[in-house]
Amino acid sequence: LYTQGSNNYQFIPCVLENDDFFSGVRFSRDRLFRGSYAMCDAPLGHIQTCPPDSSHNYNEIIRPGSVAENSAVSGGEIEIQYGTGVKKVSAEAADEFIPHIPAVSHEVGQYAMYPDFTETEKYTGVLKARNFEIFRERLDKAGMLPLADKFFRASGRFAAECYKAEIEAALRTRELAGFQLLDLQDFTGQGTALVGILNSFMENKGVISREEWTHFCADKVILPELDSFVYEDGAELHVGIKLSVFTERAVENPTVTLELLRNGTVILTEKRENSGVYADGVFDLEGFTLALPIMCSKQKLTVRVSVDGVTNTEDIWVFPWLEAAEYPLVAHNRAEAEKLLRNGGRALLLAVPREESSIEGDYCTDFWNYHMFNAISQSMGRKSPVGTHGLLIDRESPALRGFPTEDHTTAQWYDIVTASRAAVLDGTDILPIVQTIDNFERNHRLGTVFEARVMGGGLLVCTAPLDKLDSLPARALLNSLFRYILSEEFNPSSELSVEQYCRLFD
Repeated sequence: LYTQGSNNYQFIPCVLENDDFFSGVRFSRDRLFRGSYAMCDAPLGHIQTCPPDSSHNYNEIIRPGSVAENSAVSGGEIEIQYGTGVKKVSAEAADEFIPHIPAVSHEVGQYAMYPDFTETEKYTGVLKARNFEIFRERLDKAGMLPLADKFFRASGRFAAECYKAEIEAALRTRELAGFQLLDLQDFTGQGTALVGILNSFMENKGVISREEWTHFCADKVILPELDSFVYEDGAELHVGIKLSVFTERAVENPTVTLELLRNGTVILTEKRENSGVYADGVFDLEGFTLALPIMCSKQKLTVRVSVDGVTNTEDIWVFPWLEAAEYPLVAHNRAEAEKLLRNGGRALLLAVPREESSIEGDYCTDFWNYHMFNAISQSMGRKSPVGTHGLLIDRESPALRGFPTEDHTTAQWYDIVTASRAAVLDGTDILPIVQTIDNFERNHRLGTVFEARVMGGGLLVCTAPLDKLDSLPARALLNSLFRYILSEEFNPSSELSVEQYCRLFD
């Protein structure tokens, strides 16, 4: 099979006479068939901008039912990222383009994670890991070297989850002929792009097992489709089922089994029988509708589906409905908090920090690497990437006792993180309860939920307006934080000076 190249036409697709397939990332500015993009190539992809789900696909993007539904791009020229530089291309409308040959998505993935500094020991020959040495020195200078391994593991697991979402969206898309992954291992050039599930020695980093990877990246994959990963206690759960199969042996008359697990124990099982022969394509099988068992709130449940010897899973988060309430000790700005902190008082501050003293909340991990694409964005006069790597969460903290979570970013944090700005806590010894992981170039100490002694009182901070969000997880987190600040366990040990406090909040 032959094609003229990869990613040659980002806005105006061009198919030549002898092309057997088209390799690209979009058919126009808004017709995106990849899950993530560099900020200089905005708009960004669905994994970077939309609430997490397992139902997104690109069928309508690749072969729209009505071209009128797609917005046109005005004429003239537009500047795009091209390799490590930029170039200008025509910006005429491309929304009427319908590919008559197979389309392949180019360089999907590129979800960056923090370095694993133990890899440095593996460089025993003439090549030395000078880049990792520099990154380690930067983290040490920022006073966070003891967190290095936690940063790596939390960001790595989150990146693996992003890869799962990316690959499954491609497999769900009948109109997509395939995808090119960039990359399975780290790329040490261009400022160091740690986007690999494998390290630069082609070894498993340990953020996901080979077996788990093949559950969603193989020639036969079962795909549970959920529109959300967050549910109310007792709600109905609708699970669509797709089968992506390109094996030599067809799947005949498959029986799909769905199991619901809590803490690894199966609490519900259902089966659906399907008739027919399934080969070389993406197929809809009979789905499931079930009521979530009562008394499963404030928990993680796992939906596990299996067919013909293959299995796949999705985690869901279940919360009770909590009515909006008035909480004493809650402040929304610095002045309100100071009144509560007087005479050794306590305050729960729900406030987005000042822009100059914070980093934008971003659910997705950084694209490729911050060093390269920040430079390209600046050269094009465009917005810089956020450049963070997800959350490191102290899941054992009593502040989160009423809020189920892993130690890394998962779906129930989406509403909270996207409404927040992480406070820059450089120059303090605060260990945030929920810390946003910065990239290895900036290495800011970033707090999303943290506590400190301020003006003689105890301050608990969440940098998202939890009481203003119409969100099950936001209300659950607010309730958990409020219970914590009322308890005897609330006793911050770190200090935040008045100057630092005033620099953060209005």
